Parts: sequence; C-alpha cells; structure tokens
Amino acid sequence: MVVLNSLTGYLLFEYGFDKESKVFTLVVFGGVALRLLIVMVLVLVINLLGMVKSIDFVVSFISFYCIYLVLEILAYQKKNQLKKKPAKN
Repeated sequence: MVVLNSLTGYLLFEYGFDKESKVFTLVVFGGVALRLLIVMVLVLVINLLGMVKSIDFVVSFISFYCIYLVLEILAYQKKNQLKKKPAKN
C-alpha cells in the first residue's frame, strides 16, 4: 500500500507539473485527498477482516502517512522552486 501510494503521488505530481497552477493544485492536492480516503478505507477493511492487531496497525500506518505527507509536500515545494529558477534567469 505504501509503495503504490508513493508511486501514485509521484505520477500525479509529474502529470500536473507542467500544467497551469489551478490544474496542478487540483491534480496534486485532489490526489492527496483521494489517496488518503482510499487508504482509510483499506485500513478499515483490514481491521474489519481482523488481518492484523488493529490498534498497532492503525497507529503505525497513520503515523507513517502523516510523516509521508509532510515529506511529499516538501518535495512538491522543492520541485516547484527548481522549475521557477530557470525561468527567472
């Protein structure tokens, strides 16, 4: 789930990177919201099926996802800065 989520985030960012700002924001941050919703549903299903010890899984997965989102947003900002630098020169 983590690898697929990361890959999807990267692909959405690459798709929206050269688009106008409105489209970029919709694609990237809409994708983050949609992926978070999908992950929450998967966590719910895994818990309901009793595949893992629920509290440990939920806490570790939510912790990872929160840290991952911060890193993903920092990567977006860094890539946007790199895109804007050549345009200023």
